Amino acid sequence: MTANKAHLRGVNDIPAMMSVPSRDANAAQSANALARLEHQKTLLEKQLQVWTKQKTITEHRLRLVQSQIAAAAESLRKAQSATPVKRPSPKPRSVAGAMVRSKRRADVAYSF
Repeated sequence: MTANKAHLRGVNDIPAMMSVPSRDANAAQSANALARLEHQKTLLEKQLQVWTKQKTITEHRLRLVQSQIAAAAESLRKAQSATPVKRPSPKPRSVAGAMVRSKRRADVAYSF
């Protein structure tokens, strides 16, 4: 019987699944890495689309402001080259009326 026992394998003699080198583990790691990279690629593509759209909007706004600046500069140039417009001078104030008003205010302010 001892001869038969030498050829029999026990539970401890059979290698476990974890200890058996497997290509499946490497394949799973590679698949995970590929999925991670594809997810990152998708996020970056979306970010690029948003950035491109914002860039286009900003460029359009910049062109509008530049055209407004050019129009304002042109109108200022025309205004400076034109003959100056004479405006009527303001009416002179009477000094006596100003004094009377100030006296009245003083009287009202200090009357008890």
